[in-house]
Formats: sequence, C-alpha cells, structure tokens
Amino acid sequence: MVPIEIRKIWENLITDVSKPMEVKGLFAGHFHDNQRTIYEGFGWLRDTRYRPEILSILHVAPSVSIKNQVNFGPKDRSRGGQFVHINDVGDTKVERLWFEEVAH
Repeated sequence: MVPIEIRKIWENLITDVSKPMEVKGLFAGHFHDNQRTIYEGFGWLRDTRYRPEILSILHVAPSVSIKNQVNFGPKDRSRGGQFVHINDVGDTKVERLWFEEVAH
C-alpha cells in the first residue's frame, strides 16, 4: 500500500552502507495467522519487490492477540513473542516463544 516513490526512498535509506550508522535490524508488526512458519522466514512471500538485503534484517514477531485464531486450539495458534539479539557486527539470534494455553 506504500507508494513506490516512498518505498524507494525508504529502501535506499536502509541499504545505504556509506552512512555512519548501518541499520542492523528492522522490526515490523505481525500477522493474525495461525501458521507459525510465517514467522520463521519469508518463503511464503510472493512479491519480489523486497530487496534480499532488507529481508535479511527484517523481523516479524508473532501476535499476542487471538484475532483470526479463535477457531484453532491453543497449540495450533501462532500467538507469542520474539526476542532478537543483535551484536555489534550485526549477527542475530532469534528466539520465539509461543503461548500454548490461554489463561482465563
């Protein structure tokens, strides 16, 4: 939904390695889908307009909300959170946690 001119400005800013502060991670919102594999990579992505160097630092965390997942059992939902550890050279370690039970 972002106009192509704005997307290009954003992409150039993110991927400009000549800047003194290199971007090491991008953090986006979440989906309300029950498939946990959505948060483990971008193999499902059909749109090729995203540069690989942007996808390599993009992190999408699971939703805390139960929206669109009510009809699935707790173990079949993708509700949870994510920790992303990024060191000084840009190496990342991702830890996801999943909510298996709904507290009442």
